[in-house]
Amino acid sequence: MQRISAAAREPVAVGPRNTFRSLRYHNYRSLWFGIVFGSLGQWMEQVALGWLVYELTGSPLQLSLVIGARSLPLLLFGPFGGVAADRFDRRRILLASQAIVMILAFIVAMLTITGRVQVWQLALISFLGGWAWAFNIPARQSLIPNVVPEGEVMNAVALQASGFQMTAIVGPSIAGLLIGVVDAGGVFLVNSALFVLVLFATWQLRLPPKAPDGEVLSVGRSMLEGFRFVRSDRAIFTALLLALFPTVFGLPVVAMMPVFAREVLHVGAQGLGYLNSALGVGAIIATLTIASMGDLSRKGRLLIVACFSLGCFLVLFSQSRWLVLSLGALLFVGGSRMSFMALTNTSIQLSVPDQYRGRVMSLLALDFGLTPLGTLLAGTIATYWGVQAAIGLFGIVCATAGAVGWLRLREFRDAVT
Repeated sequence: MQRISAAAREPVAVGPRNTFRSLRYHNYRSLWFGIVFGSLGQWMEQVALGWLVYELTGSPLQLSLVIGARSLPLLLFGPFGGVAADRFDRRRILLASQAIVMILAFIVAMLTITGRVQVWQLALISFLGGWAWAFNIPARQSLIPNVVPEGEVMNAVALQASGFQMTAIVGPSIAGLLIGVVDAGGVFLVNSALFVLVLFATWQLRLPPKAPDGEVLSVGRSMLEGFRFVRSDRAIFTALLLALFPTVFGLPVVAMMPVFAREVLHVGAQGLGYLNSALGVGAIIATLTIASMGDLSRKGRLLIVACFSLGCFLVLFSQSRWLVLSLGALLFVGGSRMSFMALTNTSIQLSVPDQYRGRVMSLLALDFGLTPLGTLLAGTIATYWGVQAAIGLFGIVCATAGAVGWLRLREFRDAVT
């Protein structure tokens, strides 16, 4: 995996005082605020959507289907979103996709407030929202190297991740309070209003016109060209493959958390809040720590260690019956997973030419489309052998992936710098 620029990068200021240094750049600041407002709205909507579906049906199965409908388009349309990000103006893609999400949130709000909402409508709107995100994510991710200097990419990626994690803690709390005051319809209305701010922040982006890339290929040929590029670079291909493990086998612990709170730790709803907060706090600490550093060398080694660490702490959490130990393990689970994702994202961003970046980042986003499969597998194992066995097994898978990566992928370990 080679750098896209051989020129020496300017030295950057590091340390805690310079943690937020990428926010000095106008374009990144606009992008970051758009991410924060959008993530806050989406976390609030996810809580309200789950509450509303369960209130309408009382069925965990229907709840999982509606929530899962948002992930399916990432698998179906993610590669198309990557082609669009490499072919068209990325700012316009962001504006269009965010406008669609805003309109969909407003429609759900009106259906809910007027009492006309039905489950099939929520599933359809969830699917359409996922379709918009399938185009939004590759465009947004591939913009980062265009709005900060090369030496600041890791800081920018880490700040993006920390902003997302902060809203993951704050958003559900705000949604819970609003549901009690204005019901779920009011939460959807607030989400729609937040996307007005997202659109305003995105509108502030000032980017040069996208230069033509020569021959205009068909969508199918463009997609195939992206796959060939990834397959030709063994390090990038390996990074994308490794990224499956922390996402598909690491994220299901979030869905299984209520089971741990109730059946393993016996801590109730308040304890569940502590457990979820521990994950988020660990992720924020890790990403802000990475953001305070310079452009770290040996990223290949560090991300393999993060994958192994994630697996070990998942196993520890799965076997713990003591709340304090569980909270400590989850701090490291959240920190390890986000460290892995931030380092992987940075390595890929710095290694891929701009004309391929959207397609490659769309392949990285496919992992999140596979998350429901991991959750379904975890739920199935938990049904027959218990939730501790399910998450413990997932932890062993992640730790094994990290160990194999360290022992067998020496070229990748040393090439990703």
